Amino acid sequence: MGEYNTDWGVLFSGLTLSAAPIILIYIVLSRQFISGMTSGAIK
Repeated sequence: MGEYNTDWGVLFSGLTLSAAPIILIYIVLSRQFISGMTSGAIK
C-alpha cells in the first residue's frame, strides 16, 4: 500500500453495501412507485 495506490476491493464492497438498501427498497416498493408515477402523469 502506497500513497497513490487504491484498494479496489474495499472501495467496491463499500459502494455495494451503501447502494444495496436503496436497491432493495426499490425492488420491494416498485409496484407502488410505478403506479404513483403513472397516476401523476395521467389526469
